[in-house]
Amino acid sequence: MPNYELYIPSVEGYQIFLTNLEKDMPDWLTREAQLLKEFSNTPGNTDEKIVKHRVREVNRRYSTRVSHKVLDEMVSFIVHSDFDRKLDSNDYKLVDELRRAHTRSKKSGRVDYLSFASKYCHHCRPNRYPIYDSVNVCVFEVFLGYKDRRDYGDYVECFKALCSSLKLKEFDGFYLDKYIQAIGSPTGSQSRLLLKK
Repeated sequence: MPNYELYIPSVEGYQIFLTNLEKDMPDWLTREAQLLKEFSNTPGNTDEKIVKHRVREVNRRYSTRVSHKVLDEMVSFIVHSDFDRKLDSNDYKLVDELRRAHTRSKKSGRVDYLSFASKYCHHCRPNRYPIYDSVNVCVFEVFLGYKDRRDYGDYVECFKALCSSLKLKEFDGFYLDKYIQAIGSPTGSQSRLLLKK
């Protein structure tokens, strides 16, 4: 049975997690660093070929299950909109625009790609756009009283509150998302990262 005290977000817990992450998950760190490097080596989102590669990589690595047709529509939106300016101005509505930049629908309405859109923006600006994820939402609901309305702006505010409680100056999204994932899956393989060794 897990010791659930380990799963309460704390400054000490985050430091233990960071120490363990570098030792126990070097492959994940390497893969994530490679993807971030791909984004930073060719800044900007105006070249269709580069954007298409990026979009497909995010979809593949995170298993967001976005179809090729929808990905192509999102690529077109990214390339032909004022995407980079909005990214740089921390316009969180950009995530909402990207998540709906397609024509795919289902009986109950348009398919929502919030998770994918946040992941793409996160890789463009890692410390400005946190990843929206259902595990993160559960952790926020339990520890911060967050009520998920699938509103990215509200989600960012909750993420900022967690950063503040952990005494982080910025999102530190590269690591913080993984920490939240470890807290949210106490019986999963990532939970070992929370243990003091």
